[in-house]
Amino acid sequence: MVKKIALNDILLTGIDKEGVKASLYYLPLIAVLLPMIVGGVDLSNTGLVLATLLFTLGVGIAEELYFRGIILRILGKSFGPLPVVFISVLIFGTSHASGAFVQSSLFIVVLSILNAFLFGWVAAETALLTKNILPLMMFHCFFDFFTYQVLATGNALILIYAVRGSLITVVAVYLLYKLKHHSGDNVAGRSSRRLGAASARAIPI
Repeated sequence: MVKKIALNDILLTGIDKEGVKASLYYLPLIAVLLPMIVGGVDLSNTGLVLATLLFTLGVGIAEELYFRGIILRILGKSFGPLPVVFISVLIFGTSHASGAFVQSSLFIVVLSILNAFLFGWVAAETALLTKNILPLMMFHCFFDFFTYQVLATGNALILIYAVRGSLITVVAVYLLYKLKHHSGDNVAGRSSRRLGAASARAIPI
């Protein structure tokens, strides 16, 4: 028997007033793309560009649906937001680590693995804060697209990886603070509601 899963449960939601406000968490992620854009993206080969864009769009949709939609939902049944983030980071980073070894430079291999873990970190936090992975699918697509374009040209690759990794770390730490604060507010809110309900029951009518 197949259990029906609501789209909201895997963070596939529409846009509403709260969604627009939550989408502001995506603004810092734009800065993460800048090192790759500035560092040397070659868009001269139209066929290669379109093929890469189509491929990375498919990867972005599939991986976000699986890693941030399904995996976060499963982990969320047993753990709080912060453990969910770091467990999902290990799952995502480990699953991507093998692909880094196609690089010839050991330093690039290390940077590639580190960036996979960092991307999983910031993506998990963003998904939990926004409750919507649709924009995250597009960010994932562009992140991979620009990465492949930079790999194709090889322009200042080590510098780009290093700068991008530093920016992701800054954004991830900021989002971790926001997620921790957000989680604390939710716990306090639930406690207040329970206390209010208990007080209401204790007042004689």
